[in-house]
Amino acid sequence: MATGGGRLWAATRSRRDPEEERQEVGTFMKHILAWLAVPLLLIGAAMLIGGVGTTALWIAVITVGIALVAIDGNRHRHEHHPG
Repeated sequence: MATGGGRLWAATRSRRDPEEERQEVGTFMKHILAWLAVPLLLIGAAMLIGGVGTTALWIAVITVGIALVAIDGNRHRHEHHPG
């Protein structure tokens, strides 16, 4: 709490609509999978080309990247066709 002009006041956050906050988080989460998948795919490809790591490791990295792309694509399809 701070004093200002002889009065006490507490700094508070502005109150926002919870639905507005959910939309912001939803927008961020829509893109997070793509932002994670692209580096995984690039790292996996670089490991494969460079011969770094074991075969199982780069297969796992590329597989996770592909799975994230598939999940992201599935989410976008369901956004346009709810039900």
